[in-house]
Amino acid sequence: MLDRTAVVWTRATGGPRKLGVLQRTDDRLSFTYEADAVDLPGISVMHDVDQVGRAPQAWVATDDNPLPPMFQALVPPLDPDNLQRRLLSRALEIQRGPVDEDLDWELLLLGGRNSIGHLDIFRDDATASDWYDRDRQPQVTDLSKSPLWRLAAEASLPTPDPAALDAIIEMVGTLPTVGGAMPKVLLSITPPGSNQVVEALVKIQSNKHEDVLLLEDIGYRMCERVGLPTPRRWLAKSDGVTVLATERFDRVDGLPVPMESLFSAMYVATDGEMSSRWSDARTTPNFEMVGDFLRDPKSLATSDPDSDAKSMLKRVVLNALTGNSDQHLENFAFLGERSHSRLSPVYDPALTRGYASLQCVSVVSFGGLVTMTKGENAGIGHGLLSLHSAYGLARTVMLDLADECLEATRDFPDAVLASGAKDHIVRRLIARVAGTRYRVETALRELVKSG
Repeated sequence: MLDRTAVVWTRATGGPRKLGVLQRTDDRLSFTYEADAVDLPGISVMHDVDQVGRAPQAWVATDDNPLPPMFQALVPPLDPDNLQRRLLSRALEIQRGPVDEDLDWELLLLGGRNSIGHLDIFRDDATASDWYDRDRQPQVTDLSKSPLWRLAAEASLPTPDPAALDAIIEMVGTLPTVGGAMPKVLLSITPPGSNQVVEALVKIQSNKHEDVLLLEDIGYRMCERVGLPTPRRWLAKSDGVTVLATERFDRVDGLPVPMESLFSAMYVATDGEMSSRWSDARTTPNFEMVGDFLRDPKSLATSDPDSDAKSMLKRVVLNALTGNSDQHLENFAFLGERSHSRLSPVYDPALTRGYASLQCVSVVSFGGLVTMTKGENAGIGHGLLSLHSAYGLARTVMLDLADECLEATRDFPDAVLASGAKDHIVRRLIARVAGTRYRVETALRELVKSG
């Protein structure tokens, strides 16, 4: 493995400024802040830059985390079918020819700017200055009429059309990386029936999980019913391709707002001991650990731990009652710099239990249960309702919260049936969620009765 160096800049306070230097030597990684970066938001919500000073922040590269998570999020997933990986790899090939060694590092340098959050990654300071000095007029894409979506769908096929990749790059240039398995892009769009330009994340229908965007739209609606913050969104169809656009909430008046996944923050807080985003066949990490972390006075990850603890718990309960099993620790995030950060609005509320690969209740454990299994543990209801103590909530508050979520999702089967999703997906989703709902309702009745 070659030694590598990159520079990290940010526009979070207005004009571009250098935040520090990222270095990799063998399996060792370090980041060192610039001396004059004390007034800038750090690379993690866990960093008080003034207190951290110029002492290198060090990590060990592993197979699960070859880079610290806040930087790994700027590299497309390893899946060779991933649309962003294909696009960036093709753009890199056009610019520099085939890259045979250290491809992910090169993809970081190419796609790790103007992505989610405030960090911009460059090869060197000269490249950064040149990039910021360019007068870039955003390419605005009509959400409901653009040929881009058909091209993106073709470029996402198991055997992609190389011409489709080239056409996308020609239309919109080199796009920043955004994490996740679904085909998605960060673009300036005009929503259907509007001339307003909106900075958006656009998901494109997936061949692996057909109709999941129709169901994700329902997930957002259920979140809104219980008062969880959600971004503006638009579900559209263009040339037979379904897309779901959500307004970026990490941008305010054109400036980036720091945004870091819950996993990344916990990874930094534990010096890398929290190394997994999901539980697999284990009971760790678990949502009890998340509650403890949110309320830990030493972490200061959120400026309102009580409110965010309740919000987090509501998300976990609602996800169980809507079949969003893919609630791993990168699907929750902190928005804002340290001492001002809060849990971000909801994103990726994908209702996944209708798909064979994601039929478990939750990819993150709770209640001491192994939840990442095909079957459903009979103790799911009580396990879910036992979470309140880790989140600092009275049992009565937990019971009221569960009752609110149950009431909000009472017509969930009707909403799913009306979504237009394929019948076999709908039937599996409704049946699996019905089992979870029964167990939560039963546990709630027993706990209310017991006083």
